[in-house]
Amino acid sequence: MRDAYLIIFGGMGFAGNNTTFNANQGIYRGTVDRELEIKECEKFNELHRKVSRALYDKNVIVFTHMPIDDWLLDKKTTDGFVYVNGHRHINKYFDDGKTRIYSDNQIGYKRKEIALKHFSINMDYDWFSDYPDGIHEITAEDYRLFYRGINNGIDFNRLFAKIYMLKREQTYMFVAEKENGKLFLLMGGHIKTLEHPIQYYYEKMLNYSESVRLFVSDYLAFQKRVSEEIKQFGGEGRIHGCIVDIDFFNHVYINPLDGKISSYSAASMVDKYFFENLPSLLNSQCPKLYRNYTRMIRDHSGDQSLPIPYKNDRISTRVQYEPSTEMYRASRVLLKLQRIVDKKVIQIWNDEMAGTPSKEIGRMITKNLLESAAKRK
Repeated sequence: MRDAYLIIFGGMGFAGNNTTFNANQGIYRGTVDRELEIKECEKFNELHRKVSRALYDKNVIVFTHMPIDDWLLDKKTTDGFVYVNGHRHINKYFDDGKTRIYSDNQIGYKRKEIALKHFSINMDYDWFSDYPDGIHEITAEDYRLFYRGINNGIDFNRLFAKIYMLKREQTYMFVAEKENGKLFLLMGGHIKTLEHPIQYYYEKMLNYSESVRLFVSDYLAFQKRVSEEIKQFGGEGRIHGCIVDIDFFNHVYINPLDGKISSYSAASMVDKYFFENLPSLLNSQCPKLYRNYTRMIRDHSGDQSLPIPYKNDRISTRVQYEPSTEMYRASRVLLKLQRIVDKKVIQIWNDEMAGTPSKEIGRMITKNLLESAAKRK
């Protein structure tokens, strides 16, 4: 089950816990009596307990015909599991983020129009979830499976004498060692030379990741607000690095140091055209989205919560061509920092950030990393 995105556990469930509507009322059409119903219900409960103990941190959906009140003897649902049932023909829905019960699309006997509903789950898995904190020697296949689990499949065919997985409080770092003892930080499919013994990184990795989180979390939160605004007027809103997509060709770039938003259209990484503001880009490149945008701004007149700051800017035909790819190098740096926050995997290292956690240190080091990336060709 370690590399399962989704696990389904299901069965009748039975109504052993229901004293008023059970086998005695003929709900099984005479095939199951009350004694057998209670026995089968106990069996299902024991299976549920085993699944809960073993797979408590996985994506598990429990499908039963009977509602959980009918079969769950101890009335203890498992946080994170999704429970789906039918039987009563009465719609019920509960989701507080921990307990999730969906019996809200029951059809009954006579309903002719059938609609489908859905719910969301996090489609990640942690290949090393059952490993204790520490430094573990792993295989290259383990490393690839970990990245597959965080939805970031990689090609990794490099040969090393050893590969180590460092794990502390659900934060990960991967280090490779050559025959001569030289160490390298594994950054997805890339590597970078390390200067210290492996124990140094294990001891510092929590302070390091916390400094990154303190600075980057505010930036990520702002990015998500921009993404939501773009989605409101019909854009894609997909976030990758410093970029939020409007559609395949049109994007906004958010400077991680000052929060400035730049709107541009790109036929390739080189051929990029920057517009004066977002309305100018939409008016020129996405007329339908521009109409949606103007309606959205009208509906939110006076609303200061929308993050894109140039809602009242006039349309301009001025466009600046920019062939430099510097912004993409910066975006790749931010993507690695984001993975420390979102996926808790360290893909980039700077010794200055490994001291006492600080938002200002995080900002300073991020600035240095971005400037360093900008100098590389």
